[in-house]
Formats: sequence, C-alpha cells, structure tokens
Amino acid sequence: MKKTLKVSMLSLTIVSLVGIAGVHAQNTKGFTIKGELTGLKDGDKVMLIHSIDQRKMDTVFQIVKNNRFELKGQVKNGADFYSLRVENKRIRYNAFLDNSSMVLKGDAEDLSKVTLSGSPAHEDYQRFTAMMAPTTAKIRSLNKEYRDASTAKNEALVKNISKQFDELEGEQAKLTNDFILKNPQSYYTPYLIFNGDIEPSVTESVYNGLSKAVKASTYGIKLKERLADLSRVAVGIKAPDFSALTPEGTTLSLNEVVKKGKYTLIDFWASWCGPCR
Repeated sequence: MKKTLKVSMLSLTIVSLVGIAGVHAQNTKGFTIKGELTGLKDGDKVMLIHSIDQRKMDTVFQIVKNNRFELKGQVKNGADFYSLRVENKRIRYNAFLDNSSMVLKGDAEDLSKVTLSGSPAHEDYQRFTAMMAPTTAKIRSLNKEYRDASTAKNEALVKNISKQFDELEGEQAKLTNDFILKNPQSYYTPYLIFNGDIEPSVTESVYNGLSKAVKASTYGIKLKERLADLSRVAVGIKAPDFSALTPEGTTLSLNEVVKKGKYTLIDFWASWCGPCR
C-alpha cells in the first residue's frame, strides 16, 4: 500500500503549529493497568507481553483474584505495542501503551471486545483503527471476490477488482496521511510513517514537524535512523560500494562493475520471493 507523504511545507507548518502543544503528560515512573475481566477464576494468570525484538520478550504477569488484577511496568521512550493474554486462552488484546494509569474491563472469553482507557497513545491507536475500519472491511470483502474470480479464471472481473483495490488503497493512504499531518504530537504518528513508504526528500519535512517528545519516542528514533539510512542511498546520491558473490563463487564489487563506464542496472531481490525469481 502506497503511503508516500505528499504534503506541502505550508500545510505541514500550519498543522505543526496547531498540534505542537505536545504529548499528554505521563507518569515517568511507569504505567499501571487495573483490570477486571469476567470469566476468570482465582489463580488464573494474566500476562502483558512486550516483544523487544524477534528473540527477546519482556513479560509482566499477575495472578487473578476476584476477577481483578493489576499490572505494572515502564514503557521506554514514550509508547510501544504490548499484547495482553490470559493463560491457556488463545485470543489476545493488542494495545499501544504509554506510561499512564489505565483501566481495563471486559470478558476473558473475548478479549477482542475489551475496553482500555486512560492511555492517550492507545486512544490514538484506536481512533486511527476506527477511522480505517470501513475501508479495511471493503478490502477484506474484495479479497474473497478476487479469490473466487481467480479460481473461475474470470480475467475481466479480476481486472475490475484489482482496480477497486487500487482505489481503496488510495483511500487508506489519504486517511493515513491526514492522520499523520493532524497529529504531530501523537506517539502513534511516527509508527505510521515508519511502516509506510519513506521517501527522504518528502518524509524529512514531516519528521521535522513532529513534537520533541515524539521524536524521542521508540518509533521516532527508529524513523530518524531509517531516514539517515535512506538518505545515503537516495536518488542522485553516489551509490555506496559493496561486494557480493557471483553465481560462479567469485567476489565482485560494485566499483569493479561501474568502472567500465557503462550504465549498470542492479536488481535487488530475495531468494524466497517466487515472483522475483
């Protein structure tokens, strides 16, 4: 899905001035979640899981008594995603948490309908999700139509559905861009930018419009690092030299190839990608 941010400096400046008031005040000592879930029994374990990376997780857990529990922890750098689980139950509840005092209520048998209040970061996440829901539902519906048309080998219908996909993805991109521009003080904003299509020449100005606290957040830091990496290989910049093995097993560097004075096309692809092959 295309999410390149096509905005003018004027619109960015106006939005930044409106939203620069800053991120909501938080408890710097950490967060607290006071939970109450029906369907639990004394002794059940509730877990709050934070994936630090692909190999490491940080888990906070509490034993339930009278359907109640209290989880405490600390979010580093503003806000990040956490997953709430009840031991021996499959469904989980995803939350974008900050260091706030929160209240969680619902039914342990259906965590998808849990309500979590008190976290500005999570409220922004929910607000964005709700805003995207109608378009997301249309795309899910089209997925089935596309599969059926493909199975029936109805090329005309497949082409028509593909066009609808493009239009819906365009709607999603516009909604995302609007949210980003209107919420420079939200911890969720750099997350959206980071997971979209980043073009340094455009995204740099959007990043500069973020509040100081948001720039110092987990995804604000990641976004800054990504921009720095991409700026080194931006269009018009001299490509950095690197070496790789040829099919024959010899080492070949980019400088060796381009020194011959011919135009050079480099195609990057993944060995696991069937269409790329």
